[in-house]
Amino acid sequence: MKKYILLLSLSITLLTCIKAQSISENIEQGNYANINGLNMYYEIHGSGTPLLYLHGGALCTEAHRNEINFLSKSYKVIAADRQGQGRTADIDREISYEGMAIGQIELLKHLMIDSCIVYGNSDGGPVALYMAINSPKTVTKLIVEGTNYHYSGIEDNWTELLKSVTPEMYQNDFFNALSPNGPEYWPTMLSKLKNMWLNSPTITPLELNEITCPSLIIVGDRDMIKIEHTVSLYKAMPNASLFIVPSTSHEAMVEKPDFVRPVVLDFINAKNQ
Repeated sequence: MKKYILLLSLSITLLTCIKAQSISENIEQGNYANINGLNMYYEIHGSGTPLLYLHGGALCTEAHRNEINFLSKSYKVIAADRQGQGRTADIDREISYEGMAIGQIELLKHLMIDSCIVYGNSDGGPVALYMAINSPKTVTKLIVEGTNYHYSGIEDNWTELLKSVTPEMYQNDFFNALSPNGPEYWPTMLSKLKNMWLNSPTITPLELNEITCPSLIIVGDRDMIKIEHTVSLYKAMPNASLFIVPSTSHEAMVEKPDFVRPVVLDFINAKNQ
């Protein structure tokens, strides 16, 4: 039992990534837009070629500040808090990867951005895949990190942890500090997220075959995503490259930034792909 609780604690630490004291409540750097019924919070940093950065599940823009700061040195980075996460309030609607993809496409239209590079981290990965499938002209290059295209692609021990996790076990510092719904809404939000995590995404290899833009698939060799699942994702996409990062888990760029960042930049800057 103690081993199980320790594993759960470590897993949740990995999901949250950053300590509560690093959270900034200053929202002057961001804006809000009415997107499909959501009062969506977003930020824009840097200049040049636009790059949409999609945060991890139950996290937010704030949780990926280091990655966004790095990418914004070379690109115009757009980052938005999706439904019920970060500074974007939840509404009376289910949360789905495909629905969030539609929201991101609508945000880009609101910002008058016709096309961009899309980088999906963890839960942002399926959102990015759905964007590339449903609106191929929007996505010029695709990067997904720690991404499953089907819910069966998550390691079995992680699936069991997700089934049993409770709001008390998983205290989400970002939600408690930033959510317009308030900390007391966390049990409802976690329930909605768990339902999505355990039953989706359900993208097929046939749909993945429709993604023809240059794509980079990043995964840690000790990720929560099954390696064979990631390889099948790579094989199903006709113009994809696979980067398995040694001795890393679910946050490869965070764990080995000096190793992963140059590969990401080389991929984005490559002319002939």
